[in-house]
Amino acid sequence: LGSLVAIIASAVIAFIVTVIICKPSSSLVTYLINLLGGVLNEETTQILFGIESVGDVLNYYVALLIAPFVFVAIYAVLSIILAIIASIIASIVEKYIAKNKKPKPVANRLGGLGVGILCGLLVSVILLTPLVGIIGSVAEIGRSESASDLADVDLGGEKLSDLLKELSEDEVMNVYYSCCGWIFNGLTTTYFEGDRTTLKSELAALIDIVANFSALSSDEGFGQEQLDSLNAVIDDLDKSPLVKHAAAGLVSEMASSCVAGESFIGIEKIEAGELLDPIIDSVLEVLATTDKSNIIPDMHTLTGILGIFVNHNMLENSGDVDELIQTLGKEKVVGELIKEVNKNPRMSVISDSIAQLSVRALASTIGIMKDPADRYDHLMDDTAKILNESINMSYDERYEYVDLHLITTLDDYGVEVSDEATLSITESILTDLGSISDLEGEDVEEFFIVYAAAYETSDLDAGSAFELLANKVGGFEVDPDNGTISVNGRTLKNYRASNYGDSAAFKMGREHVDFEDARTLYSAESMKSSLITMSDIMAGIKKFSDCDDPDAEAEKINEMLSEAVEIFGSDFSNLKKSDLFDNMGALLDKMHATEIFGAEVTEGVLKAVVQSESVRGEIGLTNKEASNFADKLSSTSKTENGSYGNTTQAVSNTIEVVDKINDSSTTKEERRESTEKLITNMSPENAELLGTMTTPSMMVKYGSTESAAQVVSDSVSTLLNNMAAFQDKASSDTVYDTEADAVNTLLVIAMDSAVSESDSLFSSGEGDEGRTGTTASEYVELFVSSDVVSETLITTVYEEGNGDNPFGVKPSENDKVEFSNAINDYYANNSEGLSEEEHDLLVKKLNAVAIITNMELPFAVE
Repeated sequence: LGSLVAIIASAVIAFIVTVIICKPSSSLVTYLINLLGGVLNEETTQILFGIESVGDVLNYYVALLIAPFVFVAIYAVLSIILAIIASIIASIVEKYIAKNKKPKPVANRLGGLGVGILCGLLVSVILLTPLVGIIGSVAEIGRSESASDLADVDLGGEKLSDLLKELSEDEVMNVYYSCCGWIFNGLTTTYFEGDRTTLKSELAALIDIVANFSALSSDEGFGQEQLDSLNAVIDDLDKSPLVKHAAAGLVSEMASSCVAGESFIGIEKIEAGELLDPIIDSVLEVLATTDKSNIIPDMHTLTGILGIFVNHNMLENSGDVDELIQTLGKEKVVGELIKEVNKNPRMSVISDSIAQLSVRALASTIGIMKDPADRYDHLMDDTAKILNESINMSYDERYEYVDLHLITTLDDYGVEVSDEATLSITESILTDLGSISDLEGEDVEEFFIVYAAAYETSDLDAGSAFELLANKVGGFEVDPDNGTISVNGRTLKNYRASNYGDSAAFKMGREHVDFEDARTLYSAESMKSSLITMSDIMAGIKKFSDCDDPDAEAEKINEMLSEAVEIFGSDFSNLKKSDLFDNMGALLDKMHATEIFGAEVTEGVLKAVVQSESVRGEIGLTNKEASNFADKLSSTSKTENGSYGNTTQAVSNTIEVVDKINDSSTTKEERRESTEKLITNMSPENAELLGTMTTPSMMVKYGSTESAAQVVSDSVSTLLNNMAAFQDKASSDTVYDTEADAVNTLLVIAMDSAVSESDSLFSSGEGDEGRTGTTASEYVELFVSSDVVSETLITTVYEEGNGDNPFGVKPSENDKVEFSNAINDYYANNSEGLSEEEHDLLVKKLNAVAIITNMELPFAVE
């Protein structure tokens, strides 16, 4: 009886002690897990025990394993104590029985036998059943199909699959387990957070998960094999409440680590490239909040998304943006992703990233700047371009050129700099970098790094005014031994440690040249301007989950992306600008019709597209001009039946006309056809829009000199308005060919100023077409008889008062003779019988024709 009490008391105390010592912080538990688990190394164990839910489950297993050993230790002490107490009690009872009752040796022996058997059974159950039960359960698992999946799991030199096989073939263990397995299963059946479970089922699920997780940490990247393993893990989770609870904590911790850019027990975040990474990040952010109630649907969504990536080879091609864009456009991936995400309400936030994917795809093809830092890089590149363009000029010419263009460039990028500061920048940057040819943006960046380093003084907070290049100067180091300057590990190539203090950039910073609000010049994050970046567009995109019909919306996005690929997926540089605007209008109409983008975001995309180097650079607009043009294009589209396509058609026609005028291979008939199309589609709204596009910088791109560019720009805007007025009065029998030829010829003259005077203006009729493609007589006839052109010339010369030679035309001496004869002939043939008013108008027209051609009338004008 003393032994029985000792056994029961030891079991109770062992249970209490086990609960106390089996904590995640317990060194004993960590030691035993490493000893018994084999699969887990010390670092992994520490990571796992840091996860509360995983620790709870592992403690449950560990407690079951060490409880028998705790029992033995306690029983060894209690049995001695209780043996002494029992002997004392027995001696007292013995004396009592000897005096009062006859001895009953048989009954005593039988009673002792019964108590002894009970004690033996209890000890067997307590000591052997947990160990035999666990080993027997593992052996049974070793006979299952899942054991073959554990061939690659190494237990310190022995394969786990081999160990399981040995256990499954041990006959003594099998017999023993057959006898007491039911006791083990009964004792280890419990309810965990409301779900019934057994340790045997938990072990089976855990071993399967270990096998499948080993495949996930493969160095071969993520493919179908890893996807199958992940799906197998999810299937195992529903078999076990304990493992599901632990896995939820495991997944949550793994996702949190990946979001933070850290490895988790050998598992790294999947790198899917700039287009797909935001979707992976969104999934991980949701998984970081996963618990046992939602782990199954969350993981199914993850495998569904990864499955789409794998099926379309998107992970393999993650580094090839062009290939990914082709896939997005042709294989309707966005629709598949949205349908997958919509199966799980918790994952609806991911639809936001999927919506942004379509914009990122579009941006990648066109060259929309990503963020203010990207805009900063563009500014540095444009500044380097200014310096390179002026490399062969004299110092005075170069100084004037750089100063003028630097002011314009800074203004384009929204950087407000005083004229005095710009002069200092110009002088200093020419001093330090002027002798270097083929400068790059990084060279100019170095200049401002040194400037900012010198500017930092005690009266400036290093965290505010000195956020050079997102705090790059924070790592400013001078190494006099190597003669180098480093900024966060980047060695400046244009500045040496031995003389950077004498550099113009350093002196300018020490002199506190004030950039006013132009701290923006060296703080990319604070740059503010009318330039639209991807970050601006993303802020306005609607979530798929907020749409009335997400699946239908996804189909619209698929169609839009497919069209974007058709427009921009090929070699953009070979796409005609007129075709670009034609196609872009149709694309914007599709974008406008979606809930995801809507009116406001579509306007932002339009502005970003027009401002991109690919588009504005080809047309010849500055950033600010591109912004004004995009604003006007959007507002005009709202009046053109709400269609971007109708409006961009006018832009396309205009660009086509200008392109053909500057293409010597086009025939007169081809030019006439293009211009007729432009006139017939001209409206006052379109004329106003196109006037914002035909800027001085565009005129320079198409041949005008900078000195004449403003007058040419104004004249072309007037020409467009006159086209609209002409079209408004046109009837069904209006003949456009004469007007078209006159418009073409005027545009040739307007953008002819850069042509040498050695090239004849007029056709000689002997194979030489001249720059105008007309004889002098045809030229005068066209301009005077054309309503559109004659009105334009009168406005340009008289109303705007541009004086002599406003277009900067350079006629040859022969041109002047031919022109004089043509004017005389036209006047002689057309001045008779005119009223005074009509005569005055004729003379006015002829005089305007002469002035814009840099010639004079051969007769006096009263």
